Amino acid sequence: MTTQFEFIINGDGWYEITFSNNENSYHFEYSGIGLSDPIIVLLESLVGLHNNAIQNSKIVFPGEPGEVVIYLTKTNKELIEIEIHSNEEWEEISKAYNTISNGQVEFKYTDTLHNFSKKVVEGLLSMLEKPNDEKYNSTFYKPLEELQQIHINLVP
Repeated sequence: MTTQFEFIINGDGWYEITFSNNENSYHFEYSGIGLSDPIIVLLESLVGLHNNAIQNSKIVFPGEPGEVVIYLTKTNKELIEIEIHSNEEWEEISKAYNTISNGQVEFKYTDTLHNFSKKVVEGLLSMLEKPNDEKYNSTFYKPLEELQQIHINLVP
């Protein structure tokens, strides 16, 4: 069960994320400079899983080099499997050179969709409510009020 989702701004387009459950934690950094914002993709994935619009999702957090990929898979009405892989290079580069790899599984556990969603949104709200929230709000595509509404919708 997820006990913590922590999101930290390092500045200059770099962020840190820590997932913790009852037994372990996994920490990684990623570059916010890319074609999409993985945090937005994560939130959209959670909404899709809650609404039964999707059964699984892949969220890519780019690094330099490599990437961290989070796979969310709904295993039944209430449970999801969270699997975090690390890749030494970007998947798109791997495809181009036919060296495709699913990466190394770094962290894997099962949680309720409700609890996982709650911890992710609470972690983001906690970060945005700190004094440095203006720094992230300038780069984050979802304002605080909209994130609070997502929290209300995802976590009744």
